[in-house]
Amino acid sequence: MAHTDWNVINSYRDYPFCPTDNSNLPSDAILDCKFFIINPEILPPKVWLHSYLKEESRRIFVFKNTDNQEMTFYVPDSEEWQCIWNTNDPAWYGFVVFGKAENS
Repeated sequence: MAHTDWNVINSYRDYPFCPTDNSNLPSDAILDCKFFIINPEILPPKVWLHSYLKEESRRIFVFKNTDNQEMTFYVPDSEEWQCIWNTNDPAWYGFVVFGKAENS
């Protein structure tokens, strides 16, 4: 199966994100994600989507973890799927596969 086929199959999945104040998250915005927390203070650690914001030419996704740390992904609008890593903090890092940008 080609990588793009995997993205198509995973589009519109209902990932079990915690409810946020922003209910405008499109159902195909996030196709996959994985986070790594080195030596977490609370076991098992949890990560959730804290907020989502759609700007003119990009989308901003902010995740939080049980150690009260934030990780922000700035996703440029694109007609293609994107896998973006955030490795700014070696103790807490991860990636998210984002779906195609909404037609605005």
